[in-house]
Amino acid sequence: MKWALGVKLMKRSRNRGATPDVSVARRRFLAGSVAATATVSLAKRLAAQTGSGSLRLYTWPDYTGTSTLADFKALSGISVSVDFYDNSDEMLRTISGADHPYDIVIASYDYIEEMIGKKLLLPLDRGRIPNVENLYPVFRDAVFDPGRLYSLPFLWGTQGICFRRSAVRAVPDSWRVLLESDVYSGRMALPGPDTLGLALKYLGYSYNSVDPGELEAAGALLIRQKSHVKAFVGSEGVELLAKGDVDLAVGWNSEALRLMEEDDDIDYRVPAEGGLLWQDCVCIPRSAANPDGAHKLIDYALKAEVAAAIAEELWYATPNRAAVALLPKAYREDHTIFPGMEIIKRCEPALDLGEAGTRLRDQIWQRVSEA
Repeated sequence: MKWALGVKLMKRSRNRGATPDVSVARRRFLAGSVAATATVSLAKRLAAQTGSGSLRLYTWPDYTGTSTLADFKALSGISVSVDFYDNSDEMLRTISGADHPYDIVIASYDYIEEMIGKKLLLPLDRGRIPNVENLYPVFRDAVFDPGRLYSLPFLWGTQGICFRRSAVRAVPDSWRVLLESDVYSGRMALPGPDTLGLALKYLGYSYNSVDPGELEAAGALLIRQKSHVKAFVGSEGVELLAKGDVDLAVGWNSEALRLMEEDDDIDYRVPAEGGLLWQDCVCIPRSAANPDGAHKLIDYALKAEVAAAIAEELWYATPNRAAVALLPKAYREDHTIFPGMEIIKRCEPALDLGEAGTRLRDQIWQRVSEA
C-alpha cells in the first residue's frame, strides 16, 4: 500500500466552504496498477541518497500507508513517523503550539492563509524541491499563498453538479440549470449560504466577491429561484440525490465518485463557469526540527512515479503533470477527476472573506432565507 492521501469533509463556520471527503472505501484499484509498480521501479533507477535522522508527519487518518515512507527511508536514510488529527481546527491549534514536534503537515488550502499570517510556516526552499517543476503551471501559484512560498499542492478536486442521468434532459453544464431555470423545479438541492458563491460565479463574478452590488445581484437571483429549490441543505444534498428525493444537487467530486460507485445512474459535471477548487497542501512548520529532511520528503512525493502511485490508488486528481502522463487513459479522461484545463482555470478556492465581507454575505443570505 502506497502513501495514500485523501481529504476529509469538514463542516466549518468560517464561510470558507467545505472540504470534500475521501475515505479508504472510495479508492479505486485497477489491474496493472501504476501504484503497484511505481516506487519499486523508482528505487531501481535512483541511486540511494545519503541522509539521517527522522521526520514527524501530521496529517489526516488514513492518509498514509507503509510502502512509500519505507521506500523514502531506503533512499534517504530518513525515517518518518505519523500522527493524525481529526479536523482542521485541531490541526491549527496543534501547529500553533510552541512545543509541537512536527516537521511536515498536510493541511487543507483554506487554512494555509491563516497559518501564514500567524507565521506558523517555514518558507520553502524551492532550490531543494526541484520536482516542483512537475506541477501543472496553474498549480504553481495560489491566491491563498502567492508565489507558493509556504505550501505546495498534493491533491485537488472540484465542486460541481451531481445529477441522475435518467432524470435530466441534457448534461447540466452550467449553473443556470440550478440557479435560473424551472426545468427541474422541486427536484434540486443547493448548499445553503455557499450558494451565494455559485450565484456569483454564474453571474461572472468571483466566488469570493464582497462587492455589495455583485452580492445584491446574486441574492436577487436566488430569491427569484428559491421556489424551484427543494432544499438548501449544505453537503446533505448529495444524500438527497442518492435517496431519489432530488435529481440534481451541488457536491464535491469526491462525493460524486462515491455515489457513482454505488449507482451507475449518477454522474457529475463542473459547470462551464467554473466553481470551487479544493487543494490539500503540504508545508513545513516554522519550528520543524528537521527542515532539510522535510524538503527531501516533499521533493520525493513530487517525483512523477510516486505522485502517480498516490493518484491512482485514490483515483483523485494530482496537480503533478509528469505523474498524469504515467497514469492510464481511464484516469486521464475521467471528467469527474479532470473537468478540463479551461474549466479548471475558471475555478477558485474559497477564501477567508474577513469580518466585514462575512457580515455582508450573511446579511444577503438572510434576505434569501426570509424571502
